[in-house]
Amino acid sequence: TGSGKTALLQQLMQKGEAVVDLEHLASHKGSAFGSINMPPQPSQEMFENKLALALLNAVKMTKQKTNPAIWMEDESQRIGTVNIPGELFRTMRLSPLVFLDIPFEKRLDYIVQDYGKGDIERLAAAISRIEKRLGGLETKNATRLLMDGDISSCFAILLRYYDKWYGKSLDQHRPLVGEKFLALPRPGTDAASNATAVLQTAGMLNREKIN
Repeated sequence: TGSGKTALLQQLMQKGEAVVDLEHLASHKGSAFGSINMPPQPSQEMFENKLALALLNAVKMTKQKTNPAIWMEDESQRIGTVNIPGELFRTMRLSPLVFLDIPFEKRLDYIVQDYGKGDIERLAAAISRIEKRLGGLETKNATRLLMDGDISSCFAILLRYYDKWYGKSLDQHRPLVGEKFLALPRPGTDAASNATAVLQTAGMLNREKIN
């Protein structure tokens, strides 16, 4: 969370890589806060139509490459009100996974810039939607900080929450990919340099397969 994955995907596209941006297709960023600063979501049918076209274009691009790959963000199956089709989601869960390991403070700065200008009432409503898992006290503290204008401290509570839940998801995901899981420590959220590092890491994985 807060590692700049969407910006990284855009950088990969600029480098000529095949990319399917699921959050863009779904018009949602995949969390309780995912609809903020996003247009209305498509219907499930429209989402699947857009997804099919994006996949078709991505597959065409991979045919021109020595080491073909289609890059996607590691999403949950449900993105807001739409769902990734089951067969595609199962394929994603078994595919090589690059984990961007970026320091907490750098990621916090990134999400403050990304969400910090959002509508306060919508942010407060999103916090209330995760109260059951966040806990009553942390929900109260986060909401108070938000209303007091201390966005950074509010988001620090939320980021620790999402790190905890994503960590649990990652623990379930890693055994499925085995040696295809690659942790990539990075100093910050600069999308251009992180995209270069991701491609280099993927290249190492391909060479290991060949050897």
